[in-house]
Amino acid sequence: MIFTSDNGFYNGEHGLGDKRTAYDESLRIPMLLRYPKVVPKGKTRDGMVLNIDVAPTFLELAGISVPRQMQGQSWRPLFSEKPADWRKAFLAQYFYERGFDGIPTVVAVRTETAKLIKYPGHEEWTELFDLVKDPYETKNLAADPAQKDFLARMQAEFERQEKAVQFTIPDDADKPPAPGEAQPKKKAGKKKGED
Repeated sequence: MIFTSDNGFYNGEHGLGDKRTAYDESLRIPMLLRYPKVVPKGKTRDGMVLNIDVAPTFLELAGISVPRQMQGQSWRPLFSEKPADWRKAFLAQYFYERGFDGIPTVVAVRTETAKLIKYPGHEEWTELFDLVKDPYETKNLAADPAQKDFLARMQAEFERQEKAVQFTIPDDADKPPAPGEAQPKKKAGKKKGED
């Protein structure tokens, strides 16, 4: 049995509502597994598991090979007494949606100790956080000249993660309006029986 949830919803953190960003209050979700045959009762691991790992985990536990095109990883290595290497970073993304006009496309890399958040088309909004010193992501270090090396390291990790998942903004993603352009309305669907 796996217990998980949808992304966290802001209740004023970072001055926000909703959940479509890359701050940890929204990004982190619970992922709990109960499978006594494989996982001893009470065992905990604090690895970076993702929602894309659920399917590969189920497939491996069922004895079915995981298709190569799946980006996720089976959690099985985390169950061993001495877990094998596990991911140290991942790419998170949210694509702009009509109807949520105030929320832009967001792409972020999260490591165990840091986060770099980018807003394509708005480089001036870039955010960099040291999650050890600032776990609540309140001090953006992206424009701090003293953090130039830190930003370069996180940029390199961002590019590694982009390459690993062959990141692109899908052609079928909603396009944000150009500056000064009115937001197009969503098309209403036809009711059943209408031509």
